[in-house]
Amino acid sequence: MIDGLEADSTDLGDAQQTTLTLAQSHCLLDPRAAIFPTWDAWVTAMQVSSAVFAAATTTEEHVQCRISRTRTVRSRPPAPSGT
Repeated sequence: MIDGLEADSTDLGDAQQTTLTLAQSHCLLDPRAAIFPTWDAWVTAMQVSSAVFAAATTTEEHVQCRISRTRTVRSRPPAPSGT
């Protein structure tokens, strides 16, 4: 899901919800967030949430976001073809 955000950011909200749910699920088994997968899940959720905010508040067509690695995310859907 995250890899597809560079081509189509319309799933950004779904990605945010999914990463938050995954992070919360990790905490059920690791409530102290003492192991790396739990910490990494929260970092990814934070990065996706930051991308949602950046895309929603820009006037630019693209924003640079770090989600596991640096990605370019569309801040709005591409214009329909033929316009």
